[in-house]
Amino acid sequence: VSTQSTGVPYRLHISMSSKTASKTDSTAKGKNPKLVVQQRIFQHWVEIGRVVLISYGPDLGKLAVIIDVIDQNRAYIAGPLTGVKRQAINFKRITLTKIKIPIAKSVRSTKIIKEWKKANVEEQWAKTNFARRIALRKARANMNDFDRFKAKEAKKQRNQAIQNEYTKLLKEAKQAQKQADKTPAKK
Repeated sequence: VSTQSTGVPYRLHISMSSKTASKTDSTAKGKNPKLVVQQRIFQHWVEIGRVVLISYGPDLGKLAVIIDVIDQNRAYIAGPLTGVKRQAINFKRITLTKIKIPIAKSVRSTKIIKEWKKANVEEQWAKTNFARRIALRKARANMNDFDRFKAKEAKKQRNQAIQNEYTKLLKEAKQAQKQADKTPAKK
């Protein structure tokens, strides 16, 4: 494992023969060693300023920001705008997001609020697929019996429309194939 100039680790393979080159890189044909960059290992890092979603405990579902890393198992977080008090929390109880705000270590709440608003964290969070899935899950949990019935009927109609369109396209494709078979090939 190595890092680029950005500090992001990449898994590197150096192939020495054409046999190993074909396993690691389909474009490598010769016997010269090839450097193959596979993929990023991590997407989001535990770092000061990283916005996290609390996934367990009394603050479940709230956003906070890492203001200090205590050790390999815990971080010090705060979420003054979301109602999360400053606290040490285990990494198992948080989910890292792709959002990061530029703050210093153990910064005051006023600075966090200022940077949070400046970075539009709430808007960025609302645009993520993860936030959309959570909102959809909450909406489904709050549905009553009639809402579930309406959703079921709408799904039936949508699936019927898809099936009708698929059948129509399939029929057109078969007719086009028959036309192609009847037309003699020119030599």
